[in-house]
Amino acid sequence: LEFRRVLFRSALGRLKMLGNELDQALVETEFAFELNPKSLLYMDMIGFQLAFLGEWQRGVELIKKAISLNPFYRVQMRFALWADYFRQENYLAALAETDLLHGTGDFWGPLARAATLGQLDRISEGEAAVEELLSYKPGFRERGRVLIGHGIKDVELADRITGGLRKSGLPIN
Repeated sequence: LEFRRVLFRSALGRLKMLGNELDQALVETEFAFELNPKSLLYMDMIGFQLAFLGEWQRGVELIKKAISLNPFYRVQMRFALWADYFRQENYLAALAETDLLHGTGDFWGPLARAATLGQLDRISEGEAAVEELLSYKPGFRERGRVLIGHGIKDVELADRITGGLRKSGLPIN
């Protein structure tokens, strides 16, 4: 029963986050965490949500703890670690995280790589990452800002990401 309650509350937190009800998203995510703070099944996911809801330090700590304890952690959760380094303008550490995001089967890994390479002025490598990104999301030029906004709620961070993409040859609307 507790398993289902944690799942429900964390999913509700994610839903609220996607709907831009950020205060309520944080309440639900915190509640999910308090139900079972030692759950390896949800620790990385809750950390992910906390990070993107602005609780960067706590979220990143939970993700790193989950990674250290669980050899089968969800690789996609490393996107929050990338975003935290990128947010701090530590682009070399962010780039190292993009190597670990490779092969997740979605556009977020190539997006992270292209934006980071752009900020590092490694344009030809960034252009290759843009090509990969567009292979996953051909309409990204038209919908990129909306898609980024689904996951990145911090406007300054989203602007820095789009700036990196622009430097890598992908201006978006």
